[in-house]
Amino acid sequence: MDIPAGLIEGGAPVEMCALLLPNSEWKLASLMDGVGVATPQEAATARLRPRMRVLSF
Repeated sequence: MDIPAGLIEGGAPVEMCALLLPNSEWKLASLMDGVGVATPQEAATARLRPRMRVLSF
């Protein structure tokens, strides 16, 4: 099991940055089940929360 799948299975939200998606080879249909797309505002708000952990792959 890879890390995103394990996080999703454990109930953690897994989201891709909306700014990265159109500027990469990835398409919305390419994302694994359970992976969402965060708006820039959602991503910024999440990063400002205390105890928030952000993992980049």
